[in-house]
Amino acid sequence: MFGPKKDKPPKNTFNNSSAEIPLYGPRLLPTPEDFIDKENTPNLVMIDQAVECGVFDSHGDTVPISASLHYDSTEPYTVTMWLGSEDKEEGVNWSFALELIREGMYQTTGQGDVKVWPCLNREGEAVVMIELSSPDGEACLETKTRDVYTFLMSVATEQARNGLDTPEAQQKLAHQAVDSAIERILKMSS
Repeated sequence: MFGPKKDKPPKNTFNNSSAEIPLYGPRLLPTPEDFIDKENTPNLVMIDQAVECGVFDSHGDTVPISASLHYDSTEPYTVTMWLGSEDKEEGVNWSFALELIREGMYQTTGQGDVKVWPCLNREGEAVVMIELSSPDGEACLETKTRDVYTFLMSVATEQARNGLDTPEAQQKLAHQAVDSAIERILKMSS
């Protein structure tokens, strides 16, 4: 469930005119989200927010890249970070636990593919660092704390407004989404 997902054919680097930045390989298997009937799933909440983001190049400088954070209540414990070009023609979706972003605002968290921690950038601004690793390479990202905080507050507000602010409600919605996905798969195979 976690790791890079790609909407387009694989491309090994993202060219941001000033630097070649390695990206991650494609996600080859479909996710439950690919089969969910979102129109008929109750209490659906989706939040997509652009965030100010930079990736560290090989010289230790931060190169700005387009990025956004996405939350979908059909996967209530997951956040997806989209990284790519400004025209949104190419990019990578990286999914990881929502709890990593929540905890990473205040303390170092994560191990393996995703690590998150609070920090100050060179200008003294509060930032959230996100380190992504895959067999194809790794990247260290710097996002503004205020953007991450705004995203998390939007998620919490929408979860509460739609009755999804308890683990039981999130679990029920996740089960409904899986049931809907199974039903659609069975219809496709018959």
